[in-house]
Amino acid sequence: MKRSRVLSQPPTLPELYNLPEVLEPNPRFDLLSQAFRTGMVSRPSDVTGKKYQDVTDAYIQAVHSVLTGEKSAPEAAAALENELVRITGFKKGPPLGKSAHPE
Repeated sequence: MKRSRVLSQPPTLPELYNLPEVLEPNPRFDLLSQAFRTGMVSRPSDVTGKKYQDVTDAYIQAVHSVLTGEKSAPEAAAALENELVRITGFKKGPPLGKSAHPE
């Protein structure tokens, strides 16, 4: 909390954004707190866990396929979605928050 006040660095814990001693000297942090409330995931590895490297590799392959002309961007995005579903077990579509994660 002291770092947020003194150095104007955003807090790393969402609950700190509610504290007046953090918000008063840094009113822009209110916008960041909205991101936390709407379901922003701060670190992909928190969601993917041990499968983080597999997810990273899938993204790299998808981008590479577009850059080399092997696939169009929409084709690569669709293939990436299918691959991420296979890797993670998550459902297709936009994230629904932490409840969307398989147990």
